[in-house]
Amino acid sequence: MKKNSDGAQNSTGIFNIPHIDPVAVLYRGKWIVLGVFVVVFATVFILTFRMKPSYTATSSVLIDTKQAPSTLFQRLPGRALTITENELQILQSNSLAEDVARGLLEQKYVDPANEVPIPIIQPSEGDTSQRLVATVEKVVARLAKSVQFKSIRDSDIIKITVTSQNPQEAALIANTYAKAYYDRNVYMSRIKSRSFREFLGAQAKVKHEDLRKAEEAIQDYMEQKGVVSLDDEAKILIEQLSRMEAERDAMDIQVQSLLSTLASYQIQISEQEKNVAQVMGEANDPYIRILQEQLASLEVRRDVTIAQNPAYATKDIYNEKLREIDAQIVELRGKLKERTVEFVQTLLPSTQFGYDPTGYLQQVKQKFLETQIEVQTVRAKRQALNEALRQYERQFGSIPAKSIQFARLQREKGSVEKLYLLLEEKYNEANITEQSEFGYIDIFDSAVVPRKPSSPNVLLNLVVGVVLGLVLGVALAFVKEFLNAKIQTPEELKQRGFSPLSTVKIMREEIRQLGGKQRVSINRRAINSHLVALTNPVSPVAESYRHLRSSLQFGNSDRPLKTILVTSPDPGEGKTTTVCNLAISIAQSAREVLLVDTDLRRPDVHSLFDLGLRPGLTEVLSGKIGYEQAVQATPVQNLCVMSCGTIPPNPSELLGSADMRFLVEQQLKERYEIVLFDSSPVLAVTDASVLATLVDSVIIVVSAGSTAVGSLERTVESLKGVGVEPTGIVLNNFSLERAYGVLHSRSGYGYYGYADRYGKRGQNGRARGSHAERRQRELS
Repeated sequence: MKKNSDGAQNSTGIFNIPHIDPVAVLYRGKWIVLGVFVVVFATVFILTFRMKPSYTATSSVLIDTKQAPSTLFQRLPGRALTITENELQILQSNSLAEDVARGLLEQKYVDPANEVPIPIIQPSEGDTSQRLVATVEKVVARLAKSVQFKSIRDSDIIKITVTSQNPQEAALIANTYAKAYYDRNVYMSRIKSRSFREFLGAQAKVKHEDLRKAEEAIQDYMEQKGVVSLDDEAKILIEQLSRMEAERDAMDIQVQSLLSTLASYQIQISEQEKNVAQVMGEANDPYIRILQEQLASLEVRRDVTIAQNPAYATKDIYNEKLREIDAQIVELRGKLKERTVEFVQTLLPSTQFGYDPTGYLQQVKQKFLETQIEVQTVRAKRQALNEALRQYERQFGSIPAKSIQFARLQREKGSVEKLYLLLEEKYNEANITEQSEFGYIDIFDSAVVPRKPSSPNVLLNLVVGVVLGLVLGVALAFVKEFLNAKIQTPEELKQRGFSPLSTVKIMREEIRQLGGKQRVSINRRAINSHLVALTNPVSPVAESYRHLRSSLQFGNSDRPLKTILVTSPDPGEGKTTTVCNLAISIAQSAREVLLVDTDLRRPDVHSLFDLGLRPGLTEVLSGKIGYEQAVQATPVQNLCVMSCGTIPPNPSELLGSADMRFLVEQQLKERYEIVLFDSSPVLAVTDASVLATLVDSVIIVVSAGSTAVGSLERTVESLKGVGVEPTGIVLNNFSLERAYGVLHSRSGYGYYGYADRYGKRGQNGRARGSHAERRQRELS
């Protein structure tokens, strides 16, 4: 029956899916689509109008990239991060969120005048701690859910967006975030200057007291010894010693200030990453240290040369010497800078220090390394300066003994005085530097209290509900179509390799034309109204049975069919109605037909023709009567029926017996032109498979929209298992609306729609009407 030349079946199962008409699928699944749409749309509608309105406020900050520091990390290979990306990481940091949380907890109210509390800092429902406000940690967690940061493309602007159910709170949090971010940036910009200024202030107080004591000591010595002054050479030597000692002490102070700054950085780093501060503090590079020592020696040498030879400032040989020293200094500084970059690159190449190449921690690490290198540089210069001081000390020892104590007091006073003046100058510079640091962040757009809610967007939600409902409904309809794998159209049978013999529509219209009666009286017998080939012979359904008759008659011209078995995969698919109408159609073509009811389990042929159940086939096979005595006449000329008879306990054995074979081959085929057999369903029992070996043709009846493809394929396989190739398929209970969609039905799609209109026109015309009335009178 399959269209393979070798008779083998094609691949079977629900995955052998033919082409599906989308319109037909949607029409068949219209209630699914409608149901899903209503449920989804109603859900969206209810949730939308039950949703509490949310408000959105936005503040904007501008990053001045010209003033922002360009860190070493950004210059390292593979770490090319923009300043905006770094600042986004700072905004998203937990430490900044904690600052914002503390600020909100301090403020307490969104409207201080009316004492309206800030919702985000209120304790959670069910909190048994009896706290008046939430903890910082809980506020931080809530902020993470309500705040978003976004950089504007191709600009240096970052927007801070806050969503809240309270419009005043949304604006307050956005502005608090911007202010905390600005303060953090200013603090980080001033941290080094502030530390240096505080240290210089403390040292200046100490040196001022030391200067006072030195002046008093000189005064006392002069009064006791009567010494008034030193000679010029001693004065120059003391001046140089005082200046160099003051410079050395200033370096000591600078080193202590830098060490204090390093300690501050280490505290900040250790708060973020364990063991990082210690590892970075111990990191050292011998080559950098050598370069620093050489550079310090040259700088001291240059300063000493200038101090010792003020009279030679205009001499060419003197200036040439200074230029050589300056060139060596420039060269060493270049090497030192290059080596420093390489040192940083090797120090933090991976995550062994927990390195994060963005954000607040990166800046602290960068400043730590820069300060550490600066400490090494100052220490190297101080060591070189000590070497020069030792030479001056030897010269100082040559001063006459009488004046040496006075010279020493003068030296100490001059050193302290110069150092004090230097500290005062540096302190003032540091104070000015600190106050002039305003960072590189500007708040250029503060958040305002929103007047309209940002969500829910009613129109958008409803549109989404409509689209989502339709999409899900259509998708579910197609999924159901694929999973059901029910036979719907004759085209599906062809695409799966089956041979459709005829398509029979649902008889709803034909039954209605008979007034909805279940029985029609013909020749004093109550004929079942489903025998439309008899009760309504001009209907499209009756024409379908005549089409089946023609397919059997002319489709096997090489071998005439005398015995035909009609069966189905499962019960309730219309095989009995089909075989009865087929028998009537063949008899109406003036051929002598016998219809045998071989469904020995649930016989129904006798009921349709209003005949008796007994005597019948079982009585013939048991030898109680001859077959002629079991044959009953019907209201249809040329058509006789052999009922089932008494229902036996062993149907399969009777149908497979030699008596049954003799009855079919030697008696019925010889007596009648066509013998039709109504059989049990193939998949229910084995009766049909047993009987199929005795007949010339097997027809399988399937119900459109009800019979599964798998059932039909198993039926065919079962028949082939006994060596029988089914002749074809009758598609019963076919519906144009269900199979092709309402549009196809209204347009009269295909032959079946045409047959509907043709039959109605024929019934409305005079000639057709006269023939129908005459035919009905003859049958009555």
